[in-house]
Amino acid sequence: MKRYLLILIVTLFTLSACTPVATPESEGDVKSPVTTTAVPPEITKSSTATMEPTIQPTPTDTPQPQPSWVAFIDLTGNVFLLNVNNAQVQVLTVDGSSPMISVDKSAVRYSDPAWSSDGRYLAVKRTEITQLSDQQQYTFGITVFDVITGTSSNLLPESQLSNFAWQPGTHVIAYSLMTDPAYFISRSAVDETLARGILAIDVDTGQVTELVKPQSYSLVRVQFSPDGRFVSFDEVIYMEGRGNFAYVELESGEYTSWERPLGNYDWSQDGETLVYDDLTYVSSGDERIYINDRFDEGEKVLVEAEDGYYASDPSFSADDDYVLFKVTEALVDDPPIILKTIQLSKNQIEDFFEERGIFDIHWSPDSEDVLVVVGPYEDPAIVLVNVYDGTSIALAKGWWPAWKPVTGR
Repeated sequence: MKRYLLILIVTLFTLSACTPVATPESEGDVKSPVTTTAVPPEITKSSTATMEPTIQPTPTDTPQPQPSWVAFIDLTGNVFLLNVNNAQVQVLTVDGSSPMISVDKSAVRYSDPAWSSDGRYLAVKRTEITQLSDQQQYTFGITVFDVITGTSSNLLPESQLSNFAWQPGTHVIAYSLMTDPAYFISRSAVDETLARGILAIDVDTGQVTELVKPQSYSLVRVQFSPDGRFVSFDEVIYMEGRGNFAYVELESGEYTSWERPLGNYDWSQDGETLVYDDLTYVSSGDERIYINDRFDEGEKVLVEAEDGYYASDPSFSADDDYVLFKVTEALVDDPPIILKTIQLSKNQIEDFFEERGIFDIHWSPDSEDVLVVVGPYEDPAIVLVNVYDGTSIALAKGWWPAWKPVTGR
């Protein structure tokens, strides 16, 4: 099996060496956020230190490709943007703290960047940590950057946010909350009166609504189908592991539970099919990948476990013809991990990259490449790998890369 070495490291500029400069407002430009005024409850505007692009595009008569922006959290714990086409860099925050550094008195940490489907807004989870005499206190919120106006907002400050996801075709963020500790009566029983549903906040207006009411169980791990028809989540049943997979059809309000947990899963573009693994807790070493309709009536094994290896983390390509996934050597420390695709129309599997310590994998918008986070965790590289020939290039150091959607097609 070939191993592809990282061939280029893009050095991120130190903040002290960068001076803000003006950039033309044109399609594809991303403005750095600026300080704005306060607004009513649920949204508070925050001052954000900024840096404009350190590399400016050169005017040319030759048509240029649309910028391919990737948001990520760099090793200092701050939010960065990187234009994959030309290495143009923007720094959106400077108050972040690396998760590798212990907290003395207080710290801000950013994670989980995600773009609105039109590419206008970038949202990141903001965690504020306060060191008390005997413990650390955590509060959460969402910081949203408007790349058109260059402003940023802090949403849901000091909340008990769990996770969030953009509703496609809108500027609405759906989110779940941490489970109330009193919710668990025992390891196998819950108090449904304390169950929490899926909430939503409109970024443009600040209005908060309940998107999905709980039905007996608290709901977490919110996710949408790409067409926005369905919102899915886990029903919290036990203190550990994954809860049952369930979803709601937003137009009709119909609630469907599969009454069993799924591991990592992805919706097809039309919301009618899911691919998923059965990695619902610690790996047993024989996990497989399945494909099924949303009614849970046509489950098939898509990728079998290999001897001594297990398959996980499936996701559809943009045209739904390929599924990307990982194959990991089981029950060993620092295992080699192989990235593979299966072409559904031909049932043909190809491997294209192998490395140890692979964490996240994300298709590019055109499904020609994959962003790969390669460890060790304390010093990860974000690597761009071509699906067809396996060539790779290291783009930056950091965690949680997120492609900006390609718009205007």
